[in-house]
Amino acid sequence: MIIKNKIYNSFGPISFAGKLLFVFGCSAVWFSPYAVFLIVGGAFIGFTYLSTTIDVDNRKIRSGDVLFGVFKTGFWITVKPEMSIGVQRSHKVWKTFSLSNRVWETEENNYLVVLFKSNGKKLLPLFKAANHELANDELYHLCDLLNLRTI
Repeated sequence: MIIKNKIYNSFGPISFAGKLLFVFGCSAVWFSPYAVFLIVGGAFIGFTYLSTTIDVDNRKIRSGDVLFGVFKTGFWITVKPEMSIGVQRSHKVWKTFSLSNRVWETEENNYLVVLFKSNGKKLLPLFKAANHELANDELYHLCDLLNLRTI
C-alpha cells in the first residue's frame, strides 16, 4: 500500500500568483511566442509542492519536491525499527515585500507527524494536520502500519 501526502506548497501563498501566470501565459501564447516563459515559470511556481510518499509494504519513505506537479524528487529511506514517530507543531510565516515598503505576512499554524532518527533528531515530515487531534489519529495509524514507537 502506498500513501501520498502533500505537506505544503514550496513557494507558499505566492503559488496562487504562479497559477495566474500559467493561465495568462496559456492565453497569450497565441499572440507572442515569449509567453512560453510565463507558462514555464508559472507552472514551476504554481504547481511545485513538498510531498511525502510512504510505501508500507516495503517499509520505505520518500520525501521531496514534486516539480511542476509532475516530476518527483527525493530519495527513498528505509524505515528501521529503532526510528520513532512524533507530533510537532509547525509555525510558518511567509513574508512578501513590496516596492512601497509594505510587508505582507501570512502565518500558517499546523501540526506535523514527523519521523525521527534513532538519536531523536528530526528526519522528515510524514503528514500535515490542521489540529492536534487529527495529527494524533494519523500518528497512531502510521505507528500501526510501520510498527514504530511514538515519542
